[in-house]
Amino acid sequence: MRQSKTGAFDFAVVEGEFIKNKDLATLELEASRRALALLKNRLGAARMLELIREEVEETDRLWEGWAAESGDEWRVNLMEFKVSGLPLSHWLKWVFENFTNESMHFAAHPEHYAWTQADRIYPDCGSSTPIVCEPMGEFMMRATARIEKWDGYEAYIDPDYPHHLTLMGYTINGIPISRSLSQFRETEDGFFFRLTAMKPAKIPPAMRERNQEHGFLEYAKYFKFAYDDYVGS
Repeated sequence: MRQSKTGAFDFAVVEGEFIKNKDLATLELEASRRALALLKNRLGAARMLELIREEVEETDRLWEGWAAESGDEWRVNLMEFKVSGLPLSHWLKWVFENFTNESMHFAAHPEHYAWTQADRIYPDCGSSTPIVCEPMGEFMMRATARIEKWDGYEAYIDPDYPHHLTLMGYTINGIPISRSLSQFRETEDGFFFRLTAMKPAKIPPAMRERNQEHGFLEYAKYFKFAYDDYVGS
């Protein structure tokens, strides 16, 4: 029978025990994450960075240029999350235990290309400082991450958040390009987490939005990973 070509396309599951109530976009996203995590774990951070070496080295120069132009001016991004079901003490314990867990960071965000100890990628550097490589919008960012205080962090501390952690990020050449303040306030069933993330003031304006989206995505996964670890412990 000849059918009309004017009808709108539709697709629906008629039968299928395990797919009847599943969302197609969610399944595709989960499959993409698994595929990327498999490839990145097989390659490892060192080979991942070698594959994108030209992009990384070019944006190293851009970040150092933005830092030079910015002087001591920083562009601030503020995020806050409420976490339930996970004690703050377990979250902090999990963070420090997994800070350079490469497989975990690969699984947390599709655009984590490296998050491990520097000497695992560059054996001759003689440093176990964590190194991160991830995009901020269209620009890659490679930085070593150090837990250390930075000038003026006290002005951003909220007295209602008694626990805090400061972090600095540097290019391979030691130029500061990132700093952050993490603050925590316990609740009866979890905690509030406030993150003040800062980049040089002269970065492209659109990068702030991409930076916040990146943080939202990765922290949602981090909290869930830590919760699963807590429940299973």
